[in-house]
Amino acid sequence: MSPYKTTGKYIQDQISIADRLKLIVGLRHEHYSSETIDGQNRFHATQNALLPRFGLTYGINKQINYFASYSQGFVPVGANFIQNYKDYGADKPFEAERSFQIETGLKTGFLKISCKWIFPCFRSSVEICLLQQEQSMTRDCRSIDNLEKHCHEEWSWMFAGS
Repeated sequence: MSPYKTTGKYIQDQISIADRLKLIVGLRHEHYSSETIDGQNRFHATQNALLPRFGLTYGINKQINYFASYSQGFVPVGANFIQNYKDYGADKPFEAERSFQIETGLKTGFLKISCKWIFPCFRSSVEICLLQQEQSMTRDCRSIDNLEKHCHEEWSWMFAGS
C-alpha cells in the first residue's frame, strides 16, 4: 500500500430565507497525496476535489420539517495505481471515483421528548468502471478496450427512529 496523506477543509452556512424556510450551502475541498517507490524511483501523486453540498429545510409545523439535500463524494486512488497502471492491465492511469447523493424526507419529534423520527428517501449514484482480466476485476475509468462501464443508481427508502 502506498503511504498517503489526506486533508479536508469544509465550510457550510445555514441561511434563513423566510420564517420556516432555511437554505444550507457548503463546500468541501479534499486534498490527497500519495507516493510509491518502484526500485530506485519514487513517484508522487496529488489529487484534489471540490465537493459542493446544498440543502433546504421547511418547517411544516412545530413538529414536522421537510428536508432535501444534494452532495458530492470523492474517493482518490493511490500513486501506485497511477504510476504502475500497466501492472494492473489498464492502458491509462486510474482515476478517482466520483459520486453524488440526493436525499429528501421528513423529520419529526413527538411529545416534546428526545424521540425523533426520520423518513428519508435518497438516491445515490457512483460510477464504477471495471476492466475484466482473467480472474480479477480492476477499476479503470479511462480504458476503452474490454471496458465494462457500470453506473449504480438507486432510490432507497429508510425509516429511522431514536
